[in-house]
Amino acid sequence: MKKFSFLIAILLSLVFAACDSTADYSADPMTDKEKAAAALKLLNDGLENATAKSVSDKADTGIDFSILTGTVYNQDGMKIDAAPVLEPGTLSLTLGVELTFIMTDYLLKATDPSTGSETELGSVSGVLKVIIGLEQDILSSNLVIIANTPAENQLVFTGGQLDATKVGFDNVKISIDASSITGGISLGGSPFAVKGTIIVNDFPVYVDSEIIELLMGMM
Repeated sequence: MKKFSFLIAILLSLVFAACDSTADYSADPMTDKEKAAAALKLLNDGLENATAKSVSDKADTGIDFSILTGTVYNQDGMKIDAAPVLEPGTLSLTLGVELTFIMTDYLLKATDPSTGSETELGSVSGVLKVIIGLEQDILSSNLVIIANTPAENQLVFTGGQLDATKVGFDNVKISIDASSITGGISLGGSPFAVKGTIIVNDFPVYVDSEIIELLMGMM
C-alpha cells in the first residue's frame, strides 16, 4: 500500500494552523459546539495512537500505513483495528486504511494551552470508524480522513464535563490537496477543507471554524 509521509500531522496542522487557540472550553456546562470539539479531540487521540506504531516501526521519519493491519493499539480502554480499504465513489476512488476505534471507558482528557494542566472530560464507550487514504477523481487528488459512527453504537460519555453526552460522527471529512504537499499543480482555492456533522445528543452540529478553534483550545 502507498506510503503517506506525515499524513496525520500534515492534515491536522494545516487545518488547525489557521485558528487561534483562544477558546475557553472549561466553562460548565459545555455547549454543544464544545462537546463537538471534544469529539474531534477523541478522533485526534485515536489517530495519534494508531499511527504511533507506524512511526516507531520505521527506520526513517515517515508513516507507512501498509503495516497498519490487525489490532494496532489496545491500551487504556481504546482498541484500534486496521484493515486496507478501497472505497469507490460516484466520481472518485479512495484507497487507504480503515481504522475501527472501540472505546470501553476510555478517559478523554483536554489540555489547557496556557497552563499545560489537564482536565478530565469524561470516560467514553462506543465505536468510531475512520478511513485514512488518498481520494482520487478525474481532476484532483486529496489526502483525506473520513470519520463515521455506527448509528447503533454511538459514543456515550460518563463522568466529567461530558457526563450523559451521546456523540456521533456523520461523514466528518478532513481533506488536503495532495499537490500542496508534493509540489504539483493545484487547481486553486484553499488547499484544505473540513466538513461534516457531529451529532450531539441527537442534535446536528456542523463542523466549522469555531469548532476547530475550540478543539485547538483542548490540544
